[in-house]
Amino acid sequence: MATTHEVTAETYVRTFSHRNAVLARLAPGDTVRTTTLDAGGQDFDDARRGEPGNPLTGSFYVEGAEPGDALLVRFDRVRCNRNWGWSANRLGLWALTPESIEGIYSNHYQADLIRPGRDNIIPWDIDLDTRVARLREPKPSTLALEFPVREMVGCIG
Repeated sequence: MATTHEVTAETYVRTFSHRNAVLARLAPGDTVRTTTLDAGGQDFDDARRGEPGNPLTGSFYVEGAEPGDALLVRFDRVRCNRNWGWSANRLGLWALTPESIEGIYSNHYQADLIRPGRDNIIPWDIDLDTRVARLREPKPSTLALEFPVREMVGCIG
């Protein structure tokens, strides 16, 4: 008989390892309902609960699974859990040559706007009803930047 597990992490890891503590033990076919942190370690209330660098919710132990087994994970629902997000201020240097990006605009926007010690990330507002993200700042001067939201899983392993 499959069980639904309501799982809340108290600590987060940033590695995929069998040495990490097990957050929940699952039987094949079980369902997990949980929340995650953003890539910077903030939760849905904007509280910092983990270290930056894609903190992971888990580890989950699947009863009967052995090294070398393949596991099927099905996501029944993935949704945004807050009404804002952030992105880098500009294209990554891996997208174009560094010289071309540096000549167009700086990698610095506003110190500590979203995260202490960071000056290169910008905020977006997310309308959870219409699922549209809109650039909050810098304020666009000619055309409002907005995009449909497509929820993403992030890191899973």
